[in-house]
Amino acid sequence: MIRIGKLCLQNKISFRIENIIQLQQIQQIENTISPFKLNLPKYKMSSQNSKFDINKLIKFRRNMHLNPETGFKEFQTQQNIKEYLLSIGIQENQIKVCAQTGLVVDIRGQAPSEGEDRLIAFRADIDALSMKEDNPHLEYQSTNGAAHMCGHDGHTTCLLGFASLYMDILHKIPQNKVIRLLFQPSEEGPESGAFVMIQDGCLDQVQEVYGFHNWPTHKVGYLMVKPGPVMSEVTVINLTIIGKGGHGSEPEKANDPVSAAVDFHIKFRKIQEKYKGRQYVCTLPTFNAGERFNVFPDKALLTGTLRSFEDGLSEEFKKDVIQALEELKQERGINYQLNWRIYFPATVNSETEANHVERVAKQYFGEANVGIGIMPARASEDFSFYLKERPGAFFFLGSGRIENDTMLHDCHFDFNEDLINPGSEFWVKLALDRLKVNL
Repeated sequence: MIRIGKLCLQNKISFRIENIIQLQQIQQIENTISPFKLNLPKYKMSSQNSKFDINKLIKFRRNMHLNPETGFKEFQTQQNIKEYLLSIGIQENQIKVCAQTGLVVDIRGQAPSEGEDRLIAFRADIDALSMKEDNPHLEYQSTNGAAHMCGHDGHTTCLLGFASLYMDILHKIPQNKVIRLLFQPSEEGPESGAFVMIQDGCLDQVQEVYGFHNWPTHKVGYLMVKPGPVMSEVTVINLTIIGKGGHGSEPEKANDPVSAAVDFHIKFRKIQEKYKGRQYVCTLPTFNAGERFNVFPDKALLTGTLRSFEDGLSEEFKKDVIQALEELKQERGINYQLNWRIYFPATVNSETEANHVERVAKQYFGEANVGIGIMPARASEDFSFYLKERPGAFFFLGSGRIENDTMLHDCHFDFNEDLINPGSEFWVKLALDRLKVNL
């Protein structure tokens, strides 16, 4: 998940407030505590001989946490997922490599065909962030410069938990009903794993696609979903102001890009005012120029993001930025290079599929434990690419702890293992509903 959250530096936590969660929304925690006990609910779906083994799943999750791999480098993670799938009875020929380090797994029912053919996809992201973890109390703390600070280790484990439970009932599922598991690399970047998975055919014949993200502001047992936009489009902005370097004692012989960049920032603030009231946030948090106190640099670099739920707003905003830069070019004699890239589109749920998730969630978690929560969120997700291609829905599952409100992308984050059971079982409930199977 591309998100601005807590950043860790020398064991101190600073806050960058780009993804704003209002106080009233944070206080929803008090109103959304699940009826499930955090010492772990007892579920009834799995039998004594079930392939679902919570201890085995926890061991898998902690090993994945200990050995994180970043985008398109998830080779060992891929192998570990494959070995787990084989261990619960999924056959080698059902498991296909996709997007180099991802997997596509088709699980077809074993009972005689009945009703309409169905193929539904569930996705879990498998990559880690490029950052250091600071959880010295954990035996499974990562130390390799990457870290599962967004809970993708938990998402993967829940999908494996689903596969385990589903294999228990596979003999009751008609042969013309298929669940496709998408174990996707590189959600965090540098490039979108979802986009590459789609190019490699992961959605071929898929009728609906679903995914979720854990969300620590709400407790285990609470599900958030809504039709329409649920996460923002994100545009990554890289702007270089090009002047002329020189000695600090002779400013008349230089063309200072630093002061030109400051002038641009004033123009930028005026552009922001123009869009006041629109559903967006655009910030330029970094400004880098120069290395010595007595030297004018020849370049100044500004970077930032634009996040929006409105189609077309990014391109509209870009035109105003270019106009401001052209004015600056005339006024100051500078040049510029602007890289304006829509990184992920907005994540927009199909109305029908979002309503399916809501209905099944109310049956499973209880009506009081389903709502829109903090949706739409200003964070971004490459699940949006799947929803550009197929009907589907993306939802949040509460993963908060009463004693700890550590947020995603914080170096102290650790996925709440209390979510593994309900996360796995909810996938089963949703699968049966969308396959249109009554057991």
